[in-house]
Amino acid sequence: MSLLDTLLDPENCENIDLCGPDGEDVSFEQIAVIPLEGTIWFILRPVVPIGNMQEDQALVFYIEEEDEDRLILCEEEDMISKVFDIYYQMLAESQAQEE
Repeated sequence: MSLLDTLLDPENCENIDLCGPDGEDVSFEQIAVIPLEGTIWFILRPVVPIGNMQEDQALVFYIEEEDEDRLILCEEEDMISKVFDIYYQMLAESQAQEE
């Protein structure tokens, strides 16, 4: 199963292991998949915080078009904000439905 298939599988709740910039594997918890502006964005939280990250912080990734098994870290603040805005909206809607 490709990385993309794994991330898009609604039944899969397993952590995702990615190779970090230093060559070490980093495990991530899957938080959300957000389709936005023709790209699929993934919110992933490192199981063990990386560097100066807080325990509750997550990162936004997207799939490189040519290689479905390569996630790229989004560093564009505007896009990160848009992705998290949609995530928080989805979360609020889900919680409202549960009530």
